[in-house]
Amino acid sequence: MLANLEQMRLAAAITPDDVVASWMPYFHDMGLIGTHLGPLAARAKQVRLEPLSFAKRPALWLETAARHRGDPPVRRQLRPGPGRTADPG
Repeated sequence: MLANLEQMRLAAAITPDDVVASWMPYFHDMGLIGTHLGPLAARAKQVRLEPLSFAKRPALWLETAARHRGDPPVRRQLRPGPGRTADPG
């Protein structure tokens, strides 16, 4: 598990300076591993919304991320990591 978390941290280029904003529940594997344990292993700040709050008002997720200067995890996946460039060509 620790080796996988380290690989995830490296692939997503998560650092202790990052803030990850998520609404995913911890009983879901993506919520527990992707938006809680991964950032925890990287010592990144986590901001969590209740899933029902997100379902009622999806824009709250982006507003919360902006307020805390964080990234929704999906944006992080699109961000270039070490050795990669933003230019697909």
